[in-house]
Amino acid sequence: MVYIEGAMNLEYTDPRLTWAGYENTTDTFEIALTSGHADRVALEALYDEVIDSASAFFYRISESDKFPYLYDVVNLNATSSLLTITVEGIVGKVHRDPAPFGEDDYWSVFFGEGHCAPMSGETDNASDRLNSALNDYFTPYQCIFWTETHNVPTADLEDFGWGQLNGADPNPGDFIVDYRTFYSICEHGSDDCEEFVENGVYCLNPDEMNYYFQSIIDIYNDYIDDSGTQLRMSLFGLTMLTGSDDVNYWAGINKFGTRYDCIEGNDFPYALPFCC
Repeated sequence: MVYIEGAMNLEYTDPRLTWAGYENTTDTFEIALTSGHADRVALEALYDEVIDSASAFFYRISESDKFPYLYDVVNLNATSSLLTITVEGIVGKVHRDPAPFGEDDYWSVFFGEGHCAPMSGETDNASDRLNSALNDYFTPYQCIFWTETHNVPTADLEDFGWGQLNGADPNPGDFIVDYRTFYSICEHGSDDCEEFVENGVYCLNPDEMNYYFQSIIDIYNDYIDDSGTQLRMSLFGLTMLTGSDDVNYWAGINKFGTRYDCIEGNDFPYALPFCC
């Protein structure tokens, strides 16, 4: 019993994940005993039955982004010749938060400035925080490996929306969510540049952080669909240009690659490793 529960949880669950909801099932199994003990062959046959049952339950769930959460084995009845156990399987929907920034998440776009009003301190900036949240969002669960990892400049993402105007901007021209990724421009030394500081253009509030987060997810997904590759790491940052105009915008590179499951053709579920 302990062997089956431990093996199922080690092989098919991932405690690093967070969960949005669950479905569960409970099945009953029997194993013959000799003087209160099960031999190796019988135990392995029982384990295969448990895997088959758990796999059938997993694939009956139509929910996307599902993953096993927990397996719990309980001794229902035991004699010297027969052991009856129940196995509860819990499969959860993996929680991918589309709006991870909350009421305290005011972040400066400038390097090293961290929190801005009404907060202060920290050393990260808005793009650091967004890269971290995007990497968490796109990081695959299960055992995977990568091939053909390559850098994709954000210039290559422009056809997918990087740096393009936000068609739903409620106040065009104020450089607050005017674009799908951060961008601002003002005449060098002008009052406009000073007003950008005073009006919060460079201090992204939680709604702006979540807007850019959702926008970049859509851009990445469109590129993924077109290229057939997957995001391995989000790495963009702030680019600053000063001349007759002061221009600040998000640019840089992101890493994409081809993702493979560790064990091809695994019986349950196909993308999971046999062990960690």
